[in-house]
Amino acid sequence: MKDPESEKRNRNETQTARTKTWEEIDMEIGKLAANGAFSPQARIIINPVTITESSKLGPKSLDQWKCYETELLDRIVRVIEGSEKPDWSTLFFKKESDFVSGIWNHNKNVWRILIAYMPENEQALAYHLIMKGADLFLNLDDIPSKDTVQFTRKTICTKPKKHESNAKLFKLLPGNDRTWTNRRLRLAKFVPKPFEVLGKKIRPLSLPNNEAVRERADKITEQIRTWCKMGSVSLWTGKGKPWLTTGFILVDRPEKETRICLNGSIMKPLEKYTFPCKLDSVGSAIQTLRKGDLLMKFDDRKGKNETYETSL
Repeated sequence: MKDPESEKRNRNETQTARTKTWEEIDMEIGKLAANGAFSPQARIIINPVTITESSKLGPKSLDQWKCYETELLDRIVRVIEGSEKPDWSTLFFKKESDFVSGIWNHNKNVWRILIAYMPENEQALAYHLIMKGADLFLNLDDIPSKDTVQFTRKTICTKPKKHESNAKLFKLLPGNDRTWTNRRLRLAKFVPKPFEVLGKKIRPLSLPNNEAVRERADKITEQIRTWCKMGSVSLWTGKGKPWLTTGFILVDRPEKETRICLNGSIMKPLEKYTFPCKLDSVGSAIQTLRKGDLLMKFDDRKGKNETYETSL
């Protein structure tokens, strides 16, 4: 004789274990977004930590951190000159668990002072990267429709489109130039936008997720929520379709959590020139650096760091 409660429990377990369809995932994401699940978390207090025990309270509010960072620059000069002895107990760091993207470089006054010590040829580029971030379309090639490239069964070309962020800068400049150069920094009013060619028609380039992503959709959604809370990423809110859409790659690591990465492979055949960006280890990365290089590190938790190499 069958147990009705047992059959009901088995049906529920089977339904829970079933992989969701793309439509169900889209609907679930839409509901979460409408309820504010992906809204960035405001952070007004950032707790200080020290390498050694300290009786000092240290800064906490954003204004206190700005004052501390500015004063710290003067202390560094006094330490270098020998008029002040360094004390680790008075050197404060921002607590990593309080991290929210963007707050780490809000104090533009400190960045201006630090960049002013860099070689003049690097200053504009460094400031632009810190304040604006990386631009995926900066190094794309012009690919006319008669010289298309192939990638995973897709035929791709590019067309010049106005770069909205750069266009704001060009409105402030005299004349009607389409490019602007300041030493190593080069900005363009129009940049190549990639399209997929479908016969005589084109559409915005898109590389969809594979089935492995669908099978672990809940885990990926939770990671995206965490990134959004930290301000590291944000959901698309613009009108129309994004310039480029690509999926995720799941990297399973022994004894570690699965790493969720952006699938940037679709950009490689479109590049005019390549930025050296694969750093397998600190040891191998150091070997590629030369005096005068600008080392930039991006991380989903820590944002980005820039280091100008002066001693290599």
